[in-house]
Parts: sequence; structure tokens; C-alpha cells
Amino acid sequence: RSQVRSYQQTHQWSTRTVPRKTIPQAKFSYDLSPVEVVVRKAERRWYDFVTSVFAIIGGAFTVMSMTSGFMNFASAQFKASINKMG
Repeated sequence: RSQVRSYQQTHQWSTRTVPRKTIPQAKFSYDLSPVEVVVRKAERRWYDFVTSVFAIIGGAFTVMSMTSGFMNFASAQFKASINKMG
């Protein structure tokens, strides 16, 4: 079964004469078509699942490490500013 995807784009051009004391305007309008979502059910191999799990764990580890580093840096800056005050 073959699928055909089509995309359309149209435009309009018009000019208008406005009175001298009127502020000219540019008006834009967009009519967005719905986004196509294709859902397919397929078997996943075990290593695809393992790769996804490791990606999630690695991403979480990275975010937590960056947050910890930022908190350590902010804490050191805060302590340094308090020592300068007293």
C-alpha cells in the first residue's frame, strides 16, 4: 500500500491606499493544518529496550550531576559573600 503525502502553500497579495494620517499596517494570518501522526505497532528487540533504559538512566545522571555542580558552585559563592561581610 503506498501513501501519498501532499503539502500545500498559498499566498495572497493586495495593495491598498490609505489616508495620509493613517498608520500603515501589515497583517499576517496563518491557517495551520493538523499535524499527521503515524502510529505503527512493531516488535522491539531486547537490545533496543536496553539501549532506551540506559539512555534514560544516563540522562537522569547527567541532569543530577549538573544540578549538584551548580548547587556546589552557588553554595561556595554564597559562603564567600558571607565571609566578606563579616
